[in-house]
Amino acid sequence: MTRQRTTEIDQDYWVAHCEGFQVHDGRKRIGFVEEILDGGWVLSVRGGILGRRVVEVPAAEVLAVVPRELRIWLRTAPPAFVPQLRNGELPTAKRRHAPQIAA
Repeated sequence: MTRQRTTEIDQDYWVAHCEGFQVHDGRKRIGFVEEILDGGWVLSVRGGILGRRVVEVPAAEVLAVVPRELRIWLRTAPPAFVPQLRNGELPTAKRRHAPQIAA
């Protein structure tokens, strides 16, 4: 008699404990879970080229969790990331002037 091993994971548990996991939308890597908010109902995902963009994703949008690979997949891609600095303010463009050289 052969016994089959099934490894079922508790997706709700892993969604609530997925801080640091990579986030994918099916086609590409979006970023990583920076923080779990509202008791596991919302994921704060940091992404972008320099990691300066943050978007909050409802936990209901999580399609799959693979704890062994530290990855989660979303049902749909989140809306465009909104740039945000650590203090919560939006970044503003600063002009840098070239130094004046006396002739």
